[in-house]
Amino acid sequence: MLRLRAVLIGLAICVMAVPGWCVDLSGVASVSITSDTAANAKNIAFDEARRQIIADSLRQYADADALGTALRNAKKAELAELIASSSIDGEKQSDTT
Repeated sequence: MLRLRAVLIGLAICVMAVPGWCVDLSGVASVSITSDTAANAKNIAFDEARRQIIADSLRQYADADALGTALRNAKKAELAELIASSSIDGEKQSDTT
């Protein structure tokens, strides 16, 4: 599993390192997460949105099943390395959502 993750990250770095042929890891993801507090739900939603956007962007360069497995098991820091910045637009929250 660790090797698969390393290959995925290496692929992403190689693809993004070629000037003029960089992968655009931007996108839109819609998630609905419930947790014990809104702050926890927001953190979980960010991670899930990152996974969705990375999967959508890299699907054409990798095996879909292997990519899905790697992303499910990826840590928050690994996902953040692939996406330089994140933001939330149109956020709706309650006490736990």
